[in-house]
Formats: sequence, C-alpha cells, structure tokens
Amino acid sequence: MKPFLLLLLAAVVGTAWGWFGSDIPPDESVVVNFLPNVTDAELWSRISFCFKNKRDIDPPNDLLMPRDFRPEAECTVTGEDNVKRQVKGSLHVELQAVKGTSKIQGRITNNGTIDLQVFNYGNLLDPRAVQKVQMFTEKGNEPLQFTGISFTMVPDFDYDGKYWTSIKIGKTYNVEFNAAGLYDLSAGGSFRAMVSQQYVIRPSGDFGSLQRVYVQSNLITTPKIDPAKAVEAARLARLDPESGLSAGQTKCQKLGATVEDHSCSADMEQRIKTTLIKIADECRDGLLDLSNFDKLRSSRFNRYFHSSLKPDACRVVRNLAHIMQQLQVRRQSELEIRCDDPYCQCGEGTLAYNSIPMTGSGFHRVVNLCPQGQSRVHDSDMTLLLMGQISLSEVTMRPALQAYSVPMDWLSAVTLKRHEALDNAWTYAFFVQSCHLNQTYFW
Repeated sequence: MKPFLLLLLAAVVGTAWGWFGSDIPPDESVVVNFLPNVTDAELWSRISFCFKNKRDIDPPNDLLMPRDFRPEAECTVTGEDNVKRQVKGSLHVELQAVKGTSKIQGRITNNGTIDLQVFNYGNLLDPRAVQKVQMFTEKGNEPLQFTGISFTMVPDFDYDGKYWTSIKIGKTYNVEFNAAGLYDLSAGGSFRAMVSQQYVIRPSGDFGSLQRVYVQSNLITTPKIDPAKAVEAARLARLDPESGLSAGQTKCQKLGATVEDHSCSADMEQRIKTTLIKIADECRDGLLDLSNFDKLRSSRFNRYFHSSLKPDACRVVRNLAHIMQQLQVRRQSELEIRCDDPYCQCGEGTLAYNSIPMTGSGFHRVVNLCPQGQSRVHDSDMTLLLMGQISLSEVTMRPALQAYSVPMDWLSAVTLKRHEALDNAWTYAFFVQSCHLNQTYFW
C-alpha cells in the first residue's frame, strides 16, 4: 500500500520556505532544533529564546487553565463590532460522574426566556465520538490525549432539523457518554472534566438568527477508573478498519475510493502538496509577525490571542514550529491524509474528519477529506481546513491544540478568552493566514 502520507522531502520543502528541521520525538515534543539557513538568521535570533528553557517561558499552569471555573455558563455572544450583549437564549451545562464507571452525564438546561434549538455538532449533543468535554489529570491539570474524532463541517451549511436539538424554556436535555472512548484513560485513577467551548444556538422557528454562545460547565473529578476497563471501553469505541464501523454503528455506503493505494486523485494529491507548502509559508509569516516582541500590545497577535505577554507569544511560536516540523519531517509521518471515507463519517456538510484508526502497525492519525472538502473548499480555505486538522493531532504536538471555537468560523475563533485562544487550532489557522495575506482586522 502506498497511501498519500503527510510528508514532504526536506530538500523540496526547504526550497519552498527555507527552513530545515529535525524530527520531534513524540515524547519530547517541546524540544525544537531548527537549523535555519542564513536568510532566516535574523528571525531565528529574535525567537530562539522561546526554545531555551520551556519551564522559564511558559506561564504558570493556573494562567493556562484557571482553577476557579464558574459553574454558571457565560452566555454572551460577540457581534461584528465586538460589543458583548446578553442574548435571550441562555444555556446552563452541568456535568456529573457516574460512580464506579468512566461514564459522564451531562445536563443542558435552557434557562433563558425563549425556546431554543442547539446545534448538535462537536459538543455534548453530538452522538459521535467527538470532544464533548475537556479532560485533565487530577493533579497538575495536564490535558489528556483525545482519541476520538475531530470533524470539520461547512460553517454556512443550511442544516436541517436533525442537526438541531430543541430545548424549551426551563427544560433540560440529558446525555451520557463513556469518557474512555474519547480520551486515553489507560493510566487509571481519577481525572477532571469540564465543558468549555462555544455552542451554536438559534431561537426555535427563527432559522436565520444563529448565535454563538460561550458555555462553561462545572468542573468535576471522576471516581477512580480501572485501567483494564478503560482500555476495553476505548477498544469498543475505536474505528475498526475491517468493518469500517465503530461499535453500534449501522452499515453505510462508503464514499470515494476504498482503502487502497492512492486514495486521492493525482490532481488532488498535487493540490494537497501545494496546500501544505502554503501552510508552512503562512506559519513562517506568523513567526515573523511574532518576532517583534516589543510591539505585542499593538500587534495582530494581541487581536487574535488577547494577550501582550511574551510567554504567551513564545507559546504560539513553539506551536507554530511544531506544525512546520510536522510538514517537513524526514521520516514517515504518523499523520496521513486520505480522500476516501473508509469509516462512513462523511455526513451532510462534513468537509473532513480526523481520527485514530486501529491498524496492524499501531495507532496513527488519519485526516480523511470528504467529497465536499475536495470539491467545495477553495484554496485559501483549504489551508485553513488542513492546518486545523493537522493542529488537532497529537502527532503534531503533545498536547494537541483544541477546537474551542466553531471550525473555520473567523468570528468564533477571534472572540474566545485568552487561555482558550492560545490552545485553539482555528485561532492559529486564521492568525497565520492573516499574517500571510497582511490583513489587519480591527474590531
């Protein structure tokens, strides 16, 4: 088999953007050893201190993931003029761990003044193995490895009723899921979980009034989880390449090519290669924008990440470096891009999905471009799509970036809180594209 792997020869890629990098071992992903050529010497001299001592650069953990999580959901929506206003629709989300298991229950209550419909995408309401919550170690708040599926859907798609859950005023919608099917809990013990992301809502009957609502739940600690049970739950939730189905999924018609050599057409392969080179160019332009640390307060960085702190800028620098190195590794990458749908996940409006299938050689990440992702997405949006998918993979960096905002939605990405923007894949994608196009957004 010769699947189209996400790898570019260093010589070819180096010609495109002039950077050569050594591989980043998965367990040493904070170590970056660039060997820049002479044309990048000035840039390197400006940003190299970000890699000298990670512990000296990173802000304290409580700045990155605040411990004073508010149990009440913050229900504000940000408009084009960045003026926050209280919306009529309001959600309260509460989590509860199920004793003796790795299951978590969620309660979504409409405590506003109007009946609502909530978009069932990438949140507690999504029946798929998506990132319904964020999970951390009990001590240290270290993010756990997400092992589920990351979907990217068409932001402006006219989704019908089946993609929405109606919640009347004062009513609660209950869900339950097994966290071991979404995160690596094989170490056993207790973990912490919470919801912290944007939901898309609309008033019932008003299909044109979409609103982004920032939701933050209570923070819970799970009971001690048995490692063997966690591994078994993860196995049942894993996508199975033999059947193309996950546990409990019904048979569906596979789209595109089968899992054989060259799932992408020759034209699409070339387009993807060109896109990857462009992503690296954009990342480099992002590093250039960040290299002037004396002007962070008035910079594009401040507008996207809501910070003027050098430690935060260094964090973004290192993450962009990880992405660039994933694009120019000189070994077989663990990240694969395909143009088929072997797991029957390319539903209506889905552009791509990112998963960890079970294979004979172990686990790796696969980005599957769906038919709409190949035909509907323009070149500039293709860079956003692939950079987002690459950034969401722990193959690129550990921990991987998160999807706190609505995928490929600029307004959603730039209106997050500081500590979330610094971890949001789509904020990075829009930031570097803005740097590359030299666009300045004032809002």
